Amino acid sequence: SNTTYFSPCPSWLLRPPARITCCIHDSIPHMFPIYMGRSGIRRWMIEHREQATKRSCHTVVTESNHARSDLIEKRDFQQARIDVIRAWLPQEFIAPIPQESIAKTRSRYRLPKRYWLYVGGYDVRKNVEMLLRCYAAVRKQKKAPPLVLAGRIPKNMSKPICDVYGTIANLSLSKEDVQLPGFIDAKHLPAVYAGAELFVYPSLYEGFGLPPMEAMGCGCPTIVTDSTSLPEVVTDQEYRFAVDQPHSLTELLLRATDSPLTLNPGFSLAQFSQETAAEAYTALFKEITCK
Repeated sequence: SNTTYFSPCPSWLLRPPARITCCIHDSIPHMFPIYMGRSGIRRWMIEHREQATKRSCHTVVTESNHARSDLIEKRDFQQARIDVIRAWLPQEFIAPIPQESIAKTRSRYRLPKRYWLYVGGYDVRKNVEMLLRCYAAVRKQKKAPPLVLAGRIPKNMSKPICDVYGTIANLSLSKEDVQLPGFIDAKHLPAVYAGAELFVYPSLYEGFGLPPMEAMGCGCPTIVTDSTSLPEVVTDQEYRFAVDQPHSLTELLLRATDSPLTLNPGFSLAQFSQETAAEAYTALFKEITCK
């Protein structure tokens, strides 16, 4: 049979077919054991599923060279073939975003005319507490735009999350300094990106980094940590900061306060082409099924 089983994540089957292809986006639970949970059940499931994937998977697809290196060097995926196929930029995140949409979205979420933006999760690896500390350091020196932290911010500190509310309180940042609009509907997200003066992504670890790609696609200058896969997404060195040196983020934000950054010079839509990704997947499946 020429049937190929494709899974968007590691999985196991009682009777696996001869040809299995799966996506493994990152190695986060292995890099941050806190994500494995305390009971041991999640660890058992992750490791059992991974071993099954190693035994039976013909091809693994991942989205960055860094993620591929982690699979080989840190998770011992020596036998399976590993292809890198980049994530692609959906059409709705491609500039120009209509000014009318930006204005309506700003009004809907009560966003200021000028703002810096963070979009993403609030689990520990997202490193949002460092962003808040650096932003507070900037505010002590200069009048920076408000910082908008988009999305629902969890409060249950028994889970591996950033203490956003506690950090804001400890730094004496006001509601005008750091604005929390809450959940952003997916259809409004492009306009939120496009309305921002700067997008900041302080993540410690990413298998790829979708929000920086989306922000740049919407025309928003984007700065990220100089770690893991993020340099593959934001290719301009001057738009990155050292993840273990908070002062490097503070200095970059101070420069952005003096003179707003322009869109990343190294960004191009060709980097994140849907057509290129589709062609790569098509070629992969044709190769597998023809063997």
